[in-house]
Amino acid sequence: MATIQELPRPTQSTDNMVDFAKDFKALTLQGMQPRPDAGGKAGRPIPLLVNLYGLTFKHKRGSDLLIHHYIWDALATQHPDLAPALAKAAYDSRKNSFSPVPFPFGTGEKSFAVTLPPHTPSPTARPREFEVKISHAQTIDFACLAKWTSKSREGASLGDEVAVSIQAFDVLLRHDAIRRQGTISGGQGRKIFEVSSGIDIGAGVEVLKGFFQSVRPTMGGLVVNLDTAYSPYLRSGSLLTLINAMVNRESARGGPPGGRGVARGGRGGGRGGFGGGHAAAGAGANAPKLNFAEIKQLLWLLRGQKVRVTHRISTKEYVIVGFGDSANVHTFSMDAGPRPDRASAVQRAAAANAGRPLPADAPAPQRQVTVEAYFKEKYNMRLQHPNLQVIEVRGREFIPIEALELLPGAGVPPTRLGGDQAAAMIKVAAKRPEERQLQINQQRAHVAYEANARIGAWDIEASMNMKQITGRVLAPPKVQYSPLGKVKEPSVGRGQWNLLDTKYIGRNKPLEHWGILCFAGQNQLPLDRLQWLVGQLVKQLKDRGMAVPNERPSLLYGSTSGDARLQCVKDLARSIVTAPGNKKKEAPQLMIFILTDPKTYDDIKRDVTMALPVPVASQVMLFKNLMKDERQLGQYFGNVSMKLNVKLHGSNWVIAPTDLPKMTAKTIMMGADVTHPPPARGGEAIAPSVAAVVGTGEGSNQTYSAQVRTQEGRQEVIAELKDMSQALIEQWRAKNKGVLPENLLFFRDGVSEGQFATVVEQEIPQLRAACRAIDPRYSPKLTYIVCAKRHNVRFFATSDQNRDRSGNLPAGTVVDTDVTHPYIWDFYLQSHAGLVGTCRPTHYICLLDENQFTSDTMEKVVNSLCYSFARATRSVSLVPVAYYADIVCTKARSYAYLDDSASSMSSGATARLQTRSIQDALERTNVNTPNHKFPGSWFM
Repeated sequence: MATIQELPRPTQSTDNMVDFAKDFKALTLQGMQPRPDAGGKAGRPIPLLVNLYGLTFKHKRGSDLLIHHYIWDALATQHPDLAPALAKAAYDSRKNSFSPVPFPFGTGEKSFAVTLPPHTPSPTARPREFEVKISHAQTIDFACLAKWTSKSREGASLGDEVAVSIQAFDVLLRHDAIRRQGTISGGQGRKIFEVSSGIDIGAGVEVLKGFFQSVRPTMGGLVVNLDTAYSPYLRSGSLLTLINAMVNRESARGGPPGGRGVARGGRGGGRGGFGGGHAAAGAGANAPKLNFAEIKQLLWLLRGQKVRVTHRISTKEYVIVGFGDSANVHTFSMDAGPRPDRASAVQRAAAANAGRPLPADAPAPQRQVTVEAYFKEKYNMRLQHPNLQVIEVRGREFIPIEALELLPGAGVPPTRLGGDQAAAMIKVAAKRPEERQLQINQQRAHVAYEANARIGAWDIEASMNMKQITGRVLAPPKVQYSPLGKVKEPSVGRGQWNLLDTKYIGRNKPLEHWGILCFAGQNQLPLDRLQWLVGQLVKQLKDRGMAVPNERPSLLYGSTSGDARLQCVKDLARSIVTAPGNKKKEAPQLMIFILTDPKTYDDIKRDVTMALPVPVASQVMLFKNLMKDERQLGQYFGNVSMKLNVKLHGSNWVIAPTDLPKMTAKTIMMGADVTHPPPARGGEAIAPSVAAVVGTGEGSNQTYSAQVRTQEGRQEVIAELKDMSQALIEQWRAKNKGVLPENLLFFRDGVSEGQFATVVEQEIPQLRAACRAIDPRYSPKLTYIVCAKRHNVRFFATSDQNRDRSGNLPAGTVVDTDVTHPYIWDFYLQSHAGLVGTCRPTHYICLLDENQFTSDTMEKVVNSLCYSFARATRSVSLVPVAYYADIVCTKARSYAYLDDSASSMSSGATARLQTRSIQDALERTNVNTPNHKFPGSWFM
């Protein structure tokens, strides 16, 4: 009988609560920055619907409804005395259960025997037996919810009780949904997908459709957040069929059923043994061995996924670890005959009494056998594809690919989708607001909380309708260009404006040493056409006021195949340095690359930044974009000019100071983000995370620079924030005649609710330490704001007059009452105009404010800043300094991970890589070009 590890006794339940409720406790956010007022007043009022449905007690019983919280490790269903409580209890499928009626043993604990059938039906197979220990953790009084959401003085001290209550409701509402046949769950149980809803997006990946559900506290009471959900998964079923699709091989069928086992051991046979690339065989033929590139591609998605054998009846699940050799080559040891007679008990006793060593049992004779022979000899299964490698599963077992099926639920991290797959997923998931609103309301009817007996036993009910609230539409700021242009302040409407007749406000460093490397063949892009395109680009740059004294850059054609790509990049750099006009042999200022395949983008960026004597600013242009007509080409080159001006130390436009209250000339802004490798699976090592902090160079927010570090994988807190922020403040001081900034606005991207307290406790002290390291008396006023995009709150217009052409709300829509937090300072801002699908507002949470903003001034500053993104003449969804940090993280990934897979680097690789290695590479200089300076805004 297997015994589940004993859980803490009731007297220890308080300590145990810390582990299971920490994510929900984060929702209470006690001790954070309070709201400075009752909310903003500026802007045009706008009626809205939000995908939140109110939760209330049917009979106003919140004060006397007690929920008993039990902790357990298996769900006992074989004990009649538990039936009444189990019928009303909600279980999170991990350790926690909540019941409105006490279990028979009350507030104590009790063990129960539970028997499960064997994985494989057989007369000789024994059932699986467990001992389940259930212990009472605590009793919850839901009266705390009403007190807490009403913002009463008594309620403010009930954060712990509220956290457990919210979790209880969350578990209750999803208890039955996650157990429904044909569904799988994701997002910590908050997303539920229909297995049969898959839409193919290529290479064995499909998008499953489902819904998101989560209970949240708001100043208007408790609500359930419902939303549509789409997520990529590997197609379940035949593993052979899936692998053929993943590596783009022709379909091949598996062999006939039979047999009853798997090959164990594996002392013989390699774990690699990858063969060369071959064309796939036709259906029924012996498929050729997978080559190294195919194995690498497959492991990228298959490692850690669950499979089951198909040649016999079994419910046992296996976890993929890797690949062995071909089934007809991979060998392992097995018994060659019966074991010799073992020493008898009498012989063992006599040896023990005489003080002699116990007689050792002779091992059975062994023989080596291939996996193919094993399946044929012992289980009468003839493999159709013995050339294919076997799958290694956890436990050092090896199974032929054709004898396995992938189980539903094999999720694919979005970062591991190819470009075509990502585009296909967007087409599936992007729904216009009116369609999304309809689907959410249909889902509300489908979940039918009111018809669920378990929910009814808790005496709660959920509204059938979305909450109706009031938001406000903020006016756009004034965007200012150089007074030398015909248009100094273009008209801003619907979150966008026109570049026509404007000149950039900050002139670039004259462009003298540059070149273009074209990876399209001359048959695709002849030299005369390329020279004409150069002329059009130069014209657009000069129209924008940029200085381009050299209008004839070096032009080369090249190839991206193999090692040729890097050599071509070096050839272009050499051509620029040795050009007749480059008398001092200065390093290139700019290298432009024309690509036919966007997949080589990261390689090019890595080459030009890391592989040359000094890093060089670069710009990639896709060949297809150069084939546009002249009018469209002018627009495209206008967009390119915005990036080039900033990369050449210029600035494009500024926001009028009147639209940035409290943002003085002595204010520095910083944005920070951390990007993580996908979670490790199946023994896969954890790669390092990449952290980036971007800071402004002066009070007008025209220039930026970045600091990059690698750190322990999956760690969200920025480990070296002190050194990174100190470097940015010192750069600011150097550009401002030795004056230090008096105010610091810090925008932090990528932090989940469960990590708010952690970043406050660990990152804010680092920022203060950075200031003291510059001067022990230096202490600027700090405002620390989290920018959250990973949420499922969506707002919808109630009439056509409040929708833009995409069906979305107007740019500048802000919500800071009704659905915001009861205690802390937060607001939702949709600062951008809609393009595709339903706009996601950014949720801003102010965790510290020493600059004494009001709701109106804070919302105006953030909304206005969203019009300062240097790469587009439109407002963006996230305050740009945080947006830039996200871009830096993404670009730095290609420097840290050679193939962006992150799978070949372990946590130990963080130390080997050295946390500053990327930053040092970006700052490196060369004795031959001592005056060369890589632009601070290289990431544009």
